[in-house]
Amino acid sequence: MVTHLSIKNYILIDALEIPFSEGLTTITGETGAGKSILLGAMDLILGERADKKVLLDKDSKCIIEATFYIKGYDLKDLFAEFDLDYDDQSIIRRELLPSGKSRAFVNDTPVKLNVLKALGNKLINIHSQFETLTLNRSDFQMTVLDDFAHNQPLFQKYSSAFDVYLKSENYLKELTEKEKSAKAEQDYYKFLFEELENANLEAGEKEKLEREYTQLTHTEDIRQALYFSVEGLSRSETNILEVLKEINSRLAEVSDYHKLIKPIQQRVESSHIELEDIAAELENMESDIEYSPQQLEYIQERLDVIYALEQKHHVEGTEALLELKNKFDRKLQDIGTLEEDIETQKNIVQTNKEKAEKHALELHQKREKKAPEVAEAVQNVLSKLNMSDSKVVVDVQKQEELNEYGLSRVEILFSANKGHSPGAIKNVASGGELSRLMLAIKSILSDKNILPTIIFDEIDSGVSGNAAVKVGHIMHKMSQTMQVIAITHLPQIAAKGKDHLKVYKYDHNGRTRTDIKKLNPQERVEETALMISGEHQNENALKTARQLIG
Repeated sequence: MVTHLSIKNYILIDALEIPFSEGLTTITGETGAGKSILLGAMDLILGERADKKVLLDKDSKCIIEATFYIKGYDLKDLFAEFDLDYDDQSIIRRELLPSGKSRAFVNDTPVKLNVLKALGNKLINIHSQFETLTLNRSDFQMTVLDDFAHNQPLFQKYSSAFDVYLKSENYLKELTEKEKSAKAEQDYYKFLFEELENANLEAGEKEKLEREYTQLTHTEDIRQALYFSVEGLSRSETNILEVLKEINSRLAEVSDYHKLIKPIQQRVESSHIELEDIAAELENMESDIEYSPQQLEYIQERLDVIYALEQKHHVEGTEALLELKNKFDRKLQDIGTLEEDIETQKNIVQTNKEKAEKHALELHQKREKKAPEVAEAVQNVLSKLNMSDSKVVVDVQKQEELNEYGLSRVEILFSANKGHSPGAIKNVASGGELSRLMLAIKSILSDKNILPTIIFDEIDSGVSGNAAVKVGHIMHKMSQTMQVIAITHLPQIAAKGKDHLKVYKYDHNGRTRTDIKKLNPQERVEETALMISGEHQNENALKTARQLIG
């Protein structure tokens, strides 16, 4: 329940502190006094979007803060879900800045508006005159039945199962589309793979062939260089090896006569040995060099294949081409396994669907069982509102296909007059009947301890006389199990409040302001009398007011 509401710098309000207590609180005031301002402020606390136009002082921020006592309403998990500190006395604050930006806090932790909305849905139900239009919506009628039957835990199980089923079905659709697209490309990938496969490429082959190609196309140059080198080193009459041999011999003969000659002679000897080895290698290479037109033609053909594939696929090197071949091979394998994946996913979808259908069927059976009780309970309340001839039917039909609500289609049928068959609410109910029907529904749900607080904004529209007294009785009964705040223009309802608050306007420095006060017993009598006759001092009205207040 809401225990306190603080409003600063909002529309016509400078600063306002409103305490609320348990039970029924009635709020009255002249038309235009600002009762709707209070609801607007409460809407902001519950996550509605704001406009800086609501700032009374355009240079200062607006602060709206509400304190809620929430012990016993199983909200700890919701607080944990949003990573909020839970407290039995929790505070929600909304700030609107002159810049147009807004900030929201729950127990001093900054939150986004979706968090306020989620909490607000668990804390307060604001019922305005226009909310009666929701009676025509099938989802609202379904919710009424589920709330009455305490189906929410089961509905949550179904919702989770249905969500899993939908996700698995969507994944199946993705796989099917992927297979369709893949099969359209299968022949193309197969062609590319086979083209690379038939090329019989080897890693490093291009570089090896290019080296061999260079060697073959320069065979004659290589031969001449090798011939000249071998001739100079070992074959000519004045070859280098013979000359070095002679130099080495001469230096060796005199090396004992001069200490610096010995190391030089040893170097010459080493050079002779090294050049002798080089000459042998060059001679072997010379004998191995052969020119093969056939091999050159083969290499040219292989390189042409590799170059063409490189250009086609915009890559370089046989390693890149081999990686492409493996890539195409994997794609073909993936296409082959997609059919298996689809069959597996079909089984998963069917299993998930059966789980969802099991919960949906159980939910439907509970709805069918509770539907007559809902209809009877609403009808009993309507009979207390001078609608004893009304007839209510909660029609529950089983559907073939699963939807977000299960397998049920729920429709509340209504007739206000004897002898008339119940029909769709939107076709048969007047504005006043809609108000009383909605009140009856809210009344039967109040016993289910679903919400801590309900706010009625002139739900008594179209109601008067004895019916208004009964509306007051029903609200008072509701307030025994939940907090009820009723904005009303009827004295019969205002008199039923445990607390009576009055909204009024006043002038401040030439500007209109709105304020609210809690009436003492005498002020309550006078306010109620004023609502009855329009005069504070009318003795008959004062007497009637005292009787109404009791």
